[in-house]
Amino acid sequence: MKFVGSKELKSVISDCQDDKDMQQMASEELSEATEGEKKFQFLLLKSLLPKDDADERDCILEVRAGTGGEEASLFTL
Repeated sequence: MKFVGSKELKSVISDCQDDKDMQQMASEELSEATEGEKKFQFLLLKSLLPKDDADERDCILEVRAGTGGEEASLFTL
């Protein structure tokens, strides 16, 4: 399976102004390639982060009202 880069797909879209079917196919493939690239970037970033023992455990988060009087306490309910 050969992967086509986004530059090639963009050039196909711009070169095929007369062929609407080819433009549509290239646009769909470009959007799929962009989504796949984002997924791979996320997986790569996640694999580069160091593993921590606390990653699998739950945590408790306490939110308190700060300076601002009554309005600040509305956001902590």
